[in-house]
Amino acid sequence: IGANFAMCLSDIRSRLGITPVAVHWPVAEGTAELALIDVLERTLVRFDQTSAGRLVTKHEVPVEHRPVLDSARRTLLEVLAEQDDEILTAYCAGGDVSAPVLRAALRRATLARRAMVVTAGSALRNVGIPTLLDAVVDYLPSPADLPALLGHEPATQKEVRRERSDDAPLTALAFKTVSDRSGTLTYLRVYSG
Repeated sequence: IGANFAMCLSDIRSRLGITPVAVHWPVAEGTAELALIDVLERTLVRFDQTSAGRLVTKHEVPVEHRPVLDSARRTLLEVLAEQDDEILTAYCAGGDVSAPVLRAALRRATLARRAMVVTAGSALRNVGIPTLLDAVVDYLPSPADLPALLGHEPATQKEVRRERSDDAPLTALAFKTVSDRSGTLTYLRVYSG
């Protein structure tokens, strides 16, 4: 209640200094309707409650929500046209750009840190979680996309470079330690090994 998706996008732009690109847009914010507009696919994604959990279905975008879709898609195309020659060519020609081409351009912009893909949802109501997970797979870097790690050998403090591989020696970062009555637990981010 009280959430405003457009204001969140504005806050991302001003506070983080990066261009947000919405790939999903919430429908009827603050109401009982549980749906998102998929800007790339131009569909309405509904999250209906069933006895087995949430059923995710795709529908045609209703007429009353088309202005939101058109505005969000135009913004997405303008942001990507500034950063990608393939999108710029299609945008200037007035042609349509397919969803796979837009996904590839968004991934390149995300990996280059020139744009931030934004999706919408509610973990409490289990709305938008499947679309969020799909966005993680589609746009965020996998370990194979990232350069070799630069770190220090613990015993000698010698600087080492390690490839992200299961075959390389263990490389990890301990980022949190929790102590309670059952003992001490250290959380590690494993990079290789």
